Amino acid sequence: MGVSVLGAMRATLLIVALAALSGCGAARNEPSLGAAPLHLYLRLDTTTPQPGEAIIAEVLLLNAGEEDLKATPLNHESVTFWLHGGASPSGTEVLPVFSEKEPVKEARELGRDEMWARRFVLTRPAMEPGAFALQATYSSDPARMIGRTENAASRIVEFVVTGETLLKRDGDGVILKEEAIRIAREAMGLEGEAEARLIVNEAGFLDWMVKLGEGEGQKAVLVNPYLGKVRREMEPALFPRRDEDPGPRVFPRRAE
Repeated sequence: MGVSVLGAMRATLLIVALAALSGCGAARNEPSLGAAPLHLYLRLDTTTPQPGEAIIAEVLLLNAGEEDLKATPLNHESVTFWLHGGASPSGTEVLPVFSEKEPVKEARELGRDEMWARRFVLTRPAMEPGAFALQATYSSDPARMIGRTENAASRIVEFVVTGETLLKRDGDGVILKEEAIRIAREAMGLEGEAEARLIVNEAGFLDWMVKLGEGEGQKAVLVNPYLGKVRREMEPALFPRRDEDPGPRVFPRRAE
C-alpha cells in the first residue's frame, strides 16, 4: 500500500509541475501518466497565428519511469511533427527548420524524473486560414542503433490561422524575395533600388541577403527567411556580383 501511495503522490507532483510549465491551457495538451516511461508534451507560442506566421513549438520529454533510460536528444530526427486539418485531416508530416550541419548527438542517459526541452521553428502549418492541429511524436532510437526503442506522442494541440497575411512564403515555407526586400526596407528606412539573393549561411541555414540603395548610402542586411526578421547588417561589398554563385539553395530534408 505504501508503494502505491508514493507512486500516486509522485505522479501528481509531475502533473502539477508540467502544468505550471505549460500555462493555463496545459491540461488538455498533456498525456495521462500511464505505463509508458516516456511522456511527450507540446506547447505552441500562439494558437491564433496569422497566415504566413512562423509557429514556435516547444517539445518537452519526461522520463516518468522507474529507471534511467538511454535516449536520443530532441532534434529533427527524433521528433516528428504532424499537421491535422485542411486538406490533410489524417495528418501530414511537417519538417521543422534545421541545419544539416547540426552536430550529431549520440544517445545519452535521461534520468528518472528528468526532462529535456527544445524549441522548434515551424514555417508551414500556418500557410493558409483555417482550423488546424499539431501533434509531436518522439522515438528514442530513430537510427535503430540503441537496441531498445521507446516511443511517445503528445496530445493534439489545436490552433486557428486567422487575420491578415503576415508573410508570403513559397511551398517550402521560405518567405518570398519581395517580402525579404520589404522587411529590409522597413528596417533600414531605405527605398529605391534593391537586390536580394537566397544563400546558405555558415551554420547551414538559409538567409536572404538584401542590398538597398546606391553609392555611399548603400546598405545590406541578412533577413531570416523563416521568421521574417532582419538578422544583422552586413557590408554591401560582401553582396555577390551578378556573375557569382552565392551557393546552392538547399532545403534540408530528414535523413533516410
